[in-house]
Amino acid sequence: MWLGLGIAVLALTSVAHADGVAWSDLTDAQQKLLASQKGTWDKLAPDRQEQIARGAERWLQMNP
Repeated sequence: MWLGLGIAVLALTSVAHADGVAWSDLTDAQQKLLASQKGTWDKLAPDRQEQIARGAERWLQMNP
């Protein structure tokens, strides 16, 4: 049972990574932080878009 659930979760995670993150799906704050990447965002690999989006979100949550 747990193995089947684990496989299902991995499959769904793979699908999510395959699409990447559309620039329009980033929050306004993420877009402002990543503004220098706007012109090349669509050229990034989907997994790289996700990594950068997560990193931007973590950065925005840090205290000054």
